[in-house]
Amino acid sequence: MRHNLHRTAITTISMLLLVAQTASATEEAIHPSELTLESIFEEKEFRVERYGPARWLEDGSGYTTLEASEEVEEAKDIVRYDPATGNRSVFVPATSLVPTEGEEPLVIKDYLWS
Repeated sequence: MRHNLHRTAITTISMLLLVAQTASATEEAIHPSELTLESIFEEKEFRVERYGPARWLEDGSGYTTLEASEEVEEAKDIVRYDPATGNRSVFVPATSLVPTEGEEPLVIKDYLWS
């Protein structure tokens, strides 16, 4: 019983030291004066890359997902992947989602194949 208590105490102390080291390293990496509302929300400096939504094709031959368009700024293509080969192809280009020339492309939030 005493041996287990000793082991638990050592484990707890080790974990606390690790947390303290991690916190110290984090403080050095991001200085509080660099973390502003503008850098978070306007500049989107801390934005995470999103994936999807992904949808399997009904015949099982592949799946589609949304990816940034190379042709239309701030727009998404629907891209098809073949899981057997890894081949990628643009299934629905963002250029076909622009209502009329000069207008903003339609924003795809979700889609479904039927």
